[in-house]
Amino acid sequence: MIRSIIYICLFLFLVPMAILAQDAEPKQAEENVVLIDVLYDVRLTPEELADIYIPADISECMAQLDRLLPDSTKNKIKKLSEMDFLAYSHFGLGRWVTSAWGLRTASRLAAYFEDKNVVQPEDMTSIILTTYYRTLNKKKVKFDEQIEDYSTAYWLNKKPEKENCPDEIKNSDIYNILGFYNKDGRKASLFVAKDGEDCWIYGHDYGWTKTTEEELLKVGVEKSKSRRKLIEKIYKNK
Repeated sequence: MIRSIIYICLFLFLVPMAILAQDAEPKQAEENVVLIDVLYDVRLTPEELADIYIPADISECMAQLDRLLPDSTKNKIKKLSEMDFLAYSHFGLGRWVTSAWGLRTASRLAAYFEDKNVVQPEDMTSIILTTYYRTLNKKKVKFDEQIEDYSTAYWLNKKPEKENCPDEIKNSDIYNILGFYNKDGRKASLFVAKDGEDCWIYGHDYGWTKTTEEELLKVGVEKSKSRRKLIEKIYKNK
């Protein structure tokens, strides 16, 4: 039963992501040309890419993007909603920012974000693109709030370390199968591991506790915004 729950959750997550990827993936770039914008206005050769300046902080990120992107691209971006811009730029400008600015390779820009407890390259890129979109559209950037949201979300959804698991499941696989909203209204993850017929669940606000597949299934079929009460009930009854 636990495997069925995992498959259902994966299906519900992967199908919409696959559809989004089909809609958002850009056309193949021309040979020997690096595409950096999903709207196809900006192209750099590999030689130009090698000379890219890596910003030191978010202000320099804004200055570099403003320099690199022509007015035609900026005008297109302004006409998009923030959500659409982030979705459409994922495979173009977003991928270029991640690669060219070394967010996966310990660049100084990556270190700048890591010092703010943002450790995932994709999260760094999302903050950069969100900040650029809001700056371009003269909206409140809310940079500190973005940092807090991404850093908190990472730790709330980070898989628990094996050495901190109960002895019964130290050799068991740990699955992230359910999302729910904690008391602060932030989305968190519920992790599960199997010990024979027993299930163990883990939430960062609650720790580990033993439960049953029946109780876990009740949580799984509930809407994500209503799951916290059921989860807390499981912990309270143990």
